[in-house]
Amino acid sequence: MTSKTSGKDLYPAELHARTVDSILFIFLIVQGKYNVSYSTLKRVTIQKLLTKYYKIRISLSAISYHLTNLRKMNFIRVYERYGRFEDGRVFNLPSNRALTGRCLSYLKRMGIEVSKSLWNWAFKGYKFPRQKKIVTSSISYSRHFKASWRSPSSPEILGTVLNSVLDAMP
Repeated sequence: MTSKTSGKDLYPAELHARTVDSILFIFLIVQGKYNVSYSTLKRVTIQKLLTKYYKIRISLSAISYHLTNLRKMNFIRVYERYGRFEDGRVFNLPSNRALTGRCLSYLKRMGIEVSKSLWNWAFKGYKFPRQKKIVTSSISYSRHFKASWRSPSSPEILGTVLNSVLDAMP
């Protein structure tokens, strides 16, 4: 191995580590640039930034794999979001991804400078100021965070509701 400028001359383990570190660094840059505790980058945007700045060509499924591993390693927290049009249709929005204190410590050990506001947010409870909505959207929809997978009502309540609906039918 002569240089680490492209992904072709790296062994798979080195390429994997380099890709994960690059994804974390992209999140760090975006969060530091906009002074927020999260980023809402789409997988396609991550793919473009990896290709542009790190010359790493990677598929969307591989990015999903790396993001899942980062979530399992407790390096990022993910808040899935969706929206609903007025006619009731549901669509996906980019997930909010926040770097955890564990990730910021890892990046600092690697020698990467972490912004003071992010560090204080992760370890000292600093609250970022609320962001004002700069661009208004022409699409009218509402945003929601994904609800928990469990139903809040018990099966007995559902049974009584179904029975009352069936009794009301002619």
